[in-house]
Amino acid sequence: MNIPSSMLAHEAEKSFLGTVFVDPGVLDSINVNHKAFYDNRHKHIAEGFKELKQQNKPLDLTMLIQWIANNNLLGVVDPGYIADISKRAGSAANAGAYYHIIKTKYDKRRTYSMIQTLSKELVEASDEDFGNVIMKAAIDLRDSVNVQTDGFTHIKDIMSNVIETATDIRGEIIGIPTGYPDLDRLIGGFKGGDFVVIGARPSMGKTAFALNVTVGAAKSGAIVPVYSLEMKDIALGQRLAAIGSNVNSRKIKVGASVLTMDEWDQLLEGTGEISEMDILISDVSGVTIGRIESDLRELRRQEPDREIMCFIDYLQLVKGDERYIGNKTAEIGDISRRMKLLALELDIVIVALSQLSRGVESRQDKRPMMSDIRESGQIEQDADIIAFLYRDDYYEKDSDQPNIIEIIVAKQRDGETGTVQMAFVKEYGKFVTLKRSFEE
Repeated sequence: MNIPSSMLAHEAEKSFLGTVFVDPGVLDSINVNHKAFYDNRHKHIAEGFKELKQQNKPLDLTMLIQWIANNNLLGVVDPGYIADISKRAGSAANAGAYYHIIKTKYDKRRTYSMIQTLSKELVEASDEDFGNVIMKAAIDLRDSVNVQTDGFTHIKDIMSNVIETATDIRGEIIGIPTGYPDLDRLIGGFKGGDFVVIGARPSMGKTAFALNVTVGAAKSGAIVPVYSLEMKDIALGQRLAAIGSNVNSRKIKVGASVLTMDEWDQLLEGTGEISEMDILISDVSGVTIGRIESDLRELRRQEPDREIMCFIDYLQLVKGDERYIGNKTAEIGDISRRMKLLALELDIVIVALSQLSRGVESRQDKRPMMSDIRESGQIEQDADIIAFLYRDDYYEKDSDQPNIIEIIVAKQRDGETGTVQMAFVKEYGKFVTLKRSFEE
């Protein structure tokens, strides 16, 4: 790639290095990144200075030439050139100004390279992925001037963070609460970076469960974006209103002709409370994984410090990359990987509801297993938590456990598995804590 001369700092590079020979102390106040130098010779000289300083060796001509020789770089950096640099006397007071020029030119070259790459990606991108390409480029460009010179964190610093975290008094909930104490005790709340999959057969209560947890998370102060791929926003709003007001959801849909004055009071109070929560609804059908990535990156940019918990209803309705058309397993696998990576990148929770295969119906015990998830292989690998919903009265009308729903945590990457029982109040679409019941 041809770099414009306006993005080079050849003289500033030589002047800075010459200043180090005159006064090595300038490296005590300037954290030099040798990669910021454009001339390869200057890169190696700066790197040599850095290593010699770490080894508490003199930063003089003799020691630097010896370092160059020991690293088999004499073919790149001629000792005579190093000698010329060492004679380029400069004032230590100017070292900061020289390095500022070097660093600025480096950042400009990196940004220029990113723009060239973006141009190529835009030409090759499909219309569906256009927004995602733009958003990723915006993040890369934003970060391009924040160069990380050290990709590792010393274990000493990590252990300090462990102790500091352990001294916090937070109870058993270390993530976003679900609103259900028994479930929160089992999973510790949902934590940033988690990719969670909730599976169930149709009409088992997946959406109702998601909306109940949405309310619980939003009450705690989290922002909760919800992608509803099967249901319009007004229908979702009616179900949330029923949960918040304890008014029969059917009556809310029918309206004034069946609502009593007391129910109106409950409805107005409940909807008023929910209206104050940060719940965001998208009912665009056939949403793409690229659109989800773009939306959530923008939301994180706008809200850098808030907890975010995203619900997707449901996973198999999300559209993937066009190259996977005709191969649903590969498409869902790619979507699953991208959701997990996005959760990690943005430090958010992504909860995807998932349909289960009909294989459940053929077993005597119809409680779901991980293999029942449609296109399950990659999802099983990516998900931090996999949970299933099961109602015995869904299959047995004369069940001795009517309206009891089991939340079966079948996988938890950093915790125990188990089962929590709740009551499901169908007329409100509401889950109610019943009792604590874990089954190892």
